[in-house]
Amino acid sequence: MKPVYRIFLLLCTFFGASAPAYAILTALELNDSTDNWTALDFVGQSDYYSDEKANKAGGDFVGNPDNTQSGFYKRYDFGDIENDPDDIASIAFRVRLDTAPTTKIYIGFDVAGDSGEVGPNGRIDFYIQLDSGKGTVEDINFFTAGTDGNLSPSTSSFAYHSTYISDTDPNVDNYANISPVVLGGNEGYDGLDASNDLDGVKNNVDYFVSFQVDMVSLNAAYQSMYGYNQTLDEDSAMMLVLGSATNDNSFNGDVAGINGTAGADLIWTDPNGVGAPIDTASGTLPASPVPEPSSYALIFGVFVGSLVFFRRRR
Repeated sequence: MKPVYRIFLLLCTFFGASAPAYAILTALELNDSTDNWTALDFVGQSDYYSDEKANKAGGDFVGNPDNTQSGFYKRYDFGDIENDPDDIASIAFRVRLDTAPTTKIYIGFDVAGDSGEVGPNGRIDFYIQLDSGKGTVEDINFFTAGTDGNLSPSTSSFAYHSTYISDTDPNVDNYANISPVVLGGNEGYDGLDASNDLDGVKNNVDYFVSFQVDMVSLNAAYQSMYGYNQTLDEDSAMMLVLGSATNDNSFNGDVAGINGTAGADLIWTDPNGVGAPIDTASGTLPASPVPEPSSYALIFGVFVGSLVFFRRRR
């Protein structure tokens, strides 16, 4: 279990406060640098500026053209259940909006075939909704796929299934965070073109909305929707889509990866449309993993040997 979370639990015990049911990302981690998150980039720009259909500020995703400042991120926490039964895995998402959120955000998951076969088939199976319609976290909910096709942005549909956590829960801030973009803070990119106001239209600072669910609860909700036995974990392949809406039944705000309504009728997997990314839940591995302690002697030996080799060649 993370040291910070151990301290949190001890404080909760001492002061008699309640703690989350499971060990997940801490509130600080939810708003830490994008360097610790995996950007989900579509075929083109992660999202375009001022392209929200509902024309309602607070629901427009933004990401820059070269994807150095993405509009959509994910993060997987493996937990440590072998040493602590409460430290289970969780999956988190971060989206970037052109201003403080005033809408509902939906993450769509394609993880199975039409009859429950394991693996994405291009049709969204379920959604996680973050209700931030009043600029604050209200609820995190699970939604089933609706009666429309769910094969493209224009055929998205969903229906309420169950609530994961509500704003009346004293621990809701451990599951969601809404914060302005801070260069050198929660925005890790610091290139010369870095900006905390990507569209530059309304002179509003962009906002990150980050939220998470534990995998036990996610699997329980998903399996109860259709009676499937599939259990999602870090190695599960999935296609993820992102949209915003002012309602509880279909996207009517913005859809990540397309410019306005251009390409909204193309299927999610069409290379000329959104081209929604397919990856595992945990995403890519670090490019340069930290060596195990036992490896340092080998690395040092190779380094010394290289010095001797080049010295002799001179």
